[in-house]
Amino acid sequence: MVNDLIISKYNYTESPIVSWDLSDVEVIMRLPDHEAPFESVFIGKADIYSRDSYSRTYPSHSILTLLDCGWECRYSKSQAYAGYMTISMALSYIVDDKAEYDSLINKEELQRWLVNIGYAPYKDLDREVDEEFSQLGRSPTLEDYWVYPKKNSDFMRREHDGGVWFSAPVGHPSTGTYYIVNTAITAKHFLSFRVSFTGFRDNEFPSASEWESNKEKLLEEFLEHVNIKYPPETLEEITRYNNAK
Repeated sequence: MVNDLIISKYNYTESPIVSWDLSDVEVIMRLPDHEAPFESVFIGKADIYSRDSYSRTYPSHSILTLLDCGWECRYSKSQAYAGYMTISMALSYIVDDKAEYDSLINKEELQRWLVNIGYAPYKDLDREVDEEFSQLGRSPTLEDYWVYPKKNSDFMRREHDGGVWFSAPVGHPSTGTYYIVNTAITAKHFLSFRVSFTGFRDNEFPSASEWESNKEKLLEEFLEHVNIKYPPETLEEITRYNNAK
């Protein structure tokens, strides 16, 4: 039963190579053909230093969606359809000049920004949970709260192309979680990959941990085929922060 439900590794080596020209940064990946039931998005070039390039602006940062697509996954043994793996890649630009963040290349500052600002909306949702249960005269359980990184140690960390990538499950236990992966590309810019799994019958897996383990493997397989080419000055900054005690 367990072997029947393992999801096949996707053969990324046969997928087309696509790239993004983000001013002085280039992102390259093996991207499978879009198969998911929604309209795909692909913006291959952007002036990341112009605020006019961004489609959504908040007091602290602006966002531009660069990619939104998905493809089919299949069970290893039967090769039957299992569900869709969907990928969204967005560029964020820190626009608040008063923000106390010198450089997101510093992995500590990127994590601090994500915890304090990036995931702040989920803190608001948790406060709403507390208020709702308070009105009912009951205490919420862990399953009632949203899942998101609340401190630096909640992130899974991987080093790739010289940079540091931080990932964490996000969502609600009642509807399932997805993964968000963040990595800085300049002192004021970072990429976010939202990796979701839809249509999967996760209740068929032997346990929730087995399903989560499968999702993590699929995520890692995808990230192995994503590469970032930094300009020399950014690579020097990455090295400086990595060597700092």
